[in-house]
Amino acid sequence: MLAGLSWLLWPTAGVSYTPVPATVIERVDCGGAGAARDVVRFKYGGRSVRAELDGCGGRPGSQIMIEVPGTGVHDGMTVALAGTGVPASALTAQRLASVLLAVAGAAGALLVWRVVGFRSPG
Repeated sequence: MLAGLSWLLWPTAGVSYTPVPATVIERVDCGGAGAARDVVRFKYGGRSVRAELDGCGGRPGSQIMIEVPGTGVHDGMTVALAGTGVPASALTAQRLASVLLAVAGAAGALLVWRVVGFRSPG
């Protein structure tokens, strides 16, 4: 049972992101209502891709680094600035927490078994 719980809680690697240089081609002013997103263009897999940047206020023509997911790259997608995603250390911490939870569960079960096992009936 504890092995099943640990398997359910074990985080997967998820999507891997690749840092790619991009050029801001359209600027959106920050502070308006709704999501303000600049438009960038970058090269990926030998083709030029136009995407929305999850950010605003970039100078048109400026070079920035963005994070592109390993799959599903297409025009109109939303990308983020490089370094703003989830760090790999967060995945390691989640895995450690999952292992420690399983160990704590096993220790609790052992404690209950020992306490109940030493009681004499009646």
